[in-house]
Amino acid sequence: MTSAAPAPTILWRQVITLATVQAIISLMWVIYGAYMPDLFAQMGLPGEAIALLFMVESGIAIAVYPIAGSLSDRSLHWLGTRFPIISSGVVAAATLFILIPALAIAGGAAFRWTIIFLLVAWAIAMTLFHSPIVSLLFIYSSVPQLPLVASCLIFAQQLVGLAKPLVERGLLALGPLVTFWVASMVLLGAAFVLRRITPPAAPVVQMRSPGWRPLTFIGLAGLTIGWGTRLVMGNIPKFVLSLQPDFNGDRLMFFVALGLAAATLPAGWLARKIGNRPILILGLATTIAFSLLLMVPSSGLRLLCAGLLPLSLSSIFNGAFPFALTHVPGERAGLGIGMYLAGTAAAAVSFGWIIPTPEALAPEFLAIVGAIALGLCIGCVVLTPDPPPPLVDAK
Repeated sequence: MTSAAPAPTILWRQVITLATVQAIISLMWVIYGAYMPDLFAQMGLPGEAIALLFMVESGIAIAVYPIAGSLSDRSLHWLGTRFPIISSGVVAAATLFILIPALAIAGGAAFRWTIIFLLVAWAIAMTLFHSPIVSLLFIYSSVPQLPLVASCLIFAQQLVGLAKPLVERGLLALGPLVTFWVASMVLLGAAFVLRRITPPAAPVVQMRSPGWRPLTFIGLAGLTIGWGTRLVMGNIPKFVLSLQPDFNGDRLMFFVALGLAAATLPAGWLARKIGNRPILILGLATTIAFSLLLMVPSSGLRLLCAGLLPLSLSSIFNGAFPFALTHVPGERAGLGIGMYLAGTAAAAVSFGWIIPTPEALAPEFLAIVGAIALGLCIGCVVLTPDPPPPLVDAK
């Protein structure tokens, strides 16, 4: 029997195209978030409803991510490709993304509930193809190379984050209809190119069960990484500005984001050389240490930790996808990624519910909670069992 096996070398053309798709996905979410205040004001809804909508969308994503990933695994088994699920999600997302501003311009408040339905449907469509498309990394690379190729996706995502202010001012200045249409067409084009250049997958004769234990720990890793990194990133400006009030908070976070982007590819290369799990654990441990050291009332130490945190955080962001991919059987890669993304969605929902106003809490308390979350993640990474060995042809 033969199972889905990773490519012996990195298929760079496919990886770069996939990273482009990842950047477009991030860009669409940036555009979506920037447009929401104007859209909700046009519909006569309070701004507080935006946070509620995001929580509803994240709650739905908890179920959709693993289901979509598992369906793509089944598609790989029966049809030899994941693209039926990917294509349906991309086409639906692109179509709905154009309809949202078009309907808002046509009717605004008159179509309030229809627009809200479209917003939720668009978020579901984006969720539908995300885990299947990320799981393509397993086809484009061998297991030892996964941290490096995953870092390309994270790097593309970080670049969009760096350009977020320019995107919000520049693209939306064109008008929502033009902006949403251009983003949709680019997504369709990039997904089409990716489909054309993706090589046929190895035939999957038998679908093995990944087992409840690795799936549980992968999901919990997503949950704890979501909580921990959110708290750490949010605390950096609080601690630095408390002793250095002359610092510009926005500029500080720009340099932190720049450091994350700059460290991404080197961190992926290092994880390829040493191993993803050791570097992931090291990244989690050093992030805990640096975030706790931010509490020390020393301007120099706080600035040093703020400068070093992007290095440790990049190891976490880089290592998450390879961790999820390599702890389930290769033919269940979609489910593995889906469980990790479901964990991050659960983090978004639970964080917004438990800590709706983090600015009202002491940063020291939040730092300790973030350290506990990342410490629990180390436990998840250590306790996650390795998958069974690949199936071999019976002679």
